[in-house]
Amino acid sequence: MGYIDIKSVVWQRIHIEDEELPDLIESIKDLDEEEAYQEILMNSEGCEYITESEVPLTVKNNDGCPTIEAVNEEGETLYQNGN
Repeated sequence: MGYIDIKSVVWQRIHIEDEELPDLIESIKDLDEEEAYQEILMNSEGCEYITESEVPLTVKNNDGCPTIEAVNEEGETLYQNGN
């Protein structure tokens, strides 16, 4: 059976203890986005995906890379939008 993958954007809610929040905010202020994300995850109690916030990711907002891909059961890509 083949499948179609669709890339989207969704908010995550990361749970942090109130007393730890000020120090965590201070520690990520000067980090780039990827480093800040990893720092937050390492200091979290877990997260939940807020699925009602999900929106499709456009090729333009994905640096020209595909956001829709169709693949057959042999793993061959039959279609992809973008580059």
